[in-house]
Amino acid sequence: MRMRAAKHEVTVHAPGLLGPWPRALAADIVRGLELPGLVGLLARARRAGRARRSGGAEHESFERLAFGVFGYPPGGDDVPAAALMWERDAASARPGDAAAAGPDPRSVAPIRADPVHLRPDLDTAGLFDSSHFSLSRDEASSMADALDRHFAPEGVRFEAPHPTRWYALLDEKAPDTVFRPPGSVAARGAGGSLPAGNEGSVWRRRMNEAQMVLHAHPVNQAREARGDLPVNSVWFWGAGEPGPAPRRRFHEVAADDPLVRALAERGGVRAGGLDEAPGAADEAAAGRRLVALGDGCYRAVAGRDVGAWHRALLGAEERWFRPLLDEVTAGRIRKVTVDAGLRTSEAVFEAAGRRARRADVPAPPGGLAAFLLADDPASL
Repeated sequence: MRMRAAKHEVTVHAPGLLGPWPRALAADIVRGLELPGLVGLLARARRAGRARRSGGAEHESFERLAFGVFGYPPGGDDVPAAALMWERDAASARPGDAAAAGPDPRSVAPIRADPVHLRPDLDTAGLFDSSHFSLSRDEASSMADALDRHFAPEGVRFEAPHPTRWYALLDEKAPDTVFRPPGSVAARGAGGSLPAGNEGSVWRRRMNEAQMVLHAHPVNQAREARGDLPVNSVWFWGAGEPGPAPRRRFHEVAADDPLVRALAERGGVRAGGLDEAPGAADEAAAGRRLVALGDGCYRAVAGRDVGAWHRALLGAEERWFRPLLDEVTAGRIRKVTVDAGLRTSEAVFEAAGRRARRADVPAPPGGLAAFLLADDPASL
């Protein structure tokens, strides 16, 4: 009996997976890395994305890249994540308690006001988001309440439906301000990512006032006394409306990042965590599937942290790339797409067809070094 052709397609979204790193250092950067799954997939792939030089241009933020993988058109620096996530977060914060659930999510213009730690010099990339510290629900609620009382005369309300996702809520339309998501700090630095535009000065003032409120807050005093990183500022971003959801690209999404999962759900796509999904496809998962590995590689490349990049790669190799290579060579997956750039369509590789199914495709000399992006244009 003839075997039915595989219909599974898997897209792996992993910004920073292939750098960019200085081309002259590529061999040293990957020395000691054994990645037969990832290298095997790339050796079987054709480059589908535009080959673009990484040097001399800013990387897109991780948040902008998340919108792009779902087909949203290119936009400005900010991404409309607040409206996308506020209703979802508010509904899950206190389920079944409508009276205590705060403002009607549909009646406000939300802006993310995420808790962060800023170094005193805003001209450096000294922003540390909640991935660098833990924050309890009680701590978050107490500090958000203090901000809410301070800014109430201006008609700006603060809510913390999640310990690390806070919101500033306006009764009017989104302000005429250019906000930038936390991911942009990797390219610009904190000082270069502050609110700008016609009302930018208003929001920079509010940011400064929030820092004063939080500096004197008992929660931060207690955190500093026990050696924890204080939450000494908020980061405004995510204003605006996301617009209509694009045509559905995927049937299923595996991701831990809350923004990626919110984008999936907005498009009517079932989303689960990375640990909930198998490393490769099975018969029940026919269709197009997105595996979003998160921002580990992105952060490592932006921070020039080769060790962290190695750890992220090794984890992805064991959990995803080695099983995916087995599946594609066995003919159970029709196509694997690896989306690895720090700008949209910068580095997209597609392994499909007869070559992808061959078990004898040799790895290129140098292994992964042959596929790394370069951030020094003169070396390309």
